[in-house]
Amino acid sequence: SHENYLVSKKTPVRDLEETLLPFLATRQIFTGAGHIDPAIGQFVISGRPFHMTQLGTLQDNMSAASFAFFVRTTTETSDANHDLWKRVQVTCSESNMLQFPLWLRFMTTHLCLRLAEEDRVISRVMSLKYFSSDMFRDVSRDYLLRESTVPLRSGRKRAISVQRYYLNQAKKLSPLNFEERRALYEWEWV
Repeated sequence: SHENYLVSKKTPVRDLEETLLPFLATRQIFTGAGHIDPAIGQFVISGRPFHMTQLGTLQDNMSAASFAFFVRTTTETSDANHDLWKRVQVTCSESNMLQFPLWLRFMTTHLCLRLAEEDRVISRVMSLKYFSSDMFRDVSRDYLLRESTVPLRSGRKRAISVQRYYLNQAKKLSPLNFEERRALYEWEWV
């Protein structure tokens, strides 16, 4: 279940990475479809992290489905003005047939991309200390959201705390259309 977003070409790749990586690692707490992992015989929030064998970033510019986070391509969208937009493909999502988490997944990611586009880069203290697929799996295993932490430069933070930080940053965006305001409301509710 890959997601594709158009982002202003003026937005530096580094800003996108700094903004998106902690968010993507933790958003599975409300967008995961959940399943029983047969290897450990336990419920997990998202099955996708257990199928990812490599990590990829925007700079890798690869399209393997086994890559953990996201990939950039700029030439595959025929209806976009390539002088203005670049495509960001997120590959860490699993197929979820429920409309609400699917909608919330797209809208919260959209709001985080707006943060990067509007040069509201997430604080350096919230950026990842290192990039590991184990971190993604740990968050998925912690279905009670009590134990898993994400390694940030400022120390380890729980996944729910990371999401709350992003929510509070997105609340500062202005102007917001009706759907964006609704997404903020639902994100906070979740």
